[in-house]
Amino acid sequence: MSEERPVTSCSHAKSETKKNWQMPTAIRIIGLRNFIWVFVLAGIAGFLYLRGTPHILFEYSYFGSKDHKTDCTYVGLHPQTVGASGGKCPIIRFLKAPE
Repeated sequence: MSEERPVTSCSHAKSETKKNWQMPTAIRIIGLRNFIWVFVLAGIAGFLYLRGTPHILFEYSYFGSKDHKTDCTYVGLHPQTVGASGGKCPIIRFLKAPE
């Protein structure tokens, strides 16, 4: 009347043969949240290196009407005067240091 069935067992315990993944020591020492800031700051530094630092329009000169500007003077980390592009001076402009 009783059939013999093979006994099977299933364990949900972690296998000892698998290695648990661990963060590199440098990340564990400074913390993951602080390590992400390294990439954020590196991205900002790279952007500023490639595009320049932000400058704000201080004054401009024009010829004829105010709609046709010729020179724009910006203040920022490296104050400088540049020629107007298309007769316009943007209020904020990213400029590199003069060489």
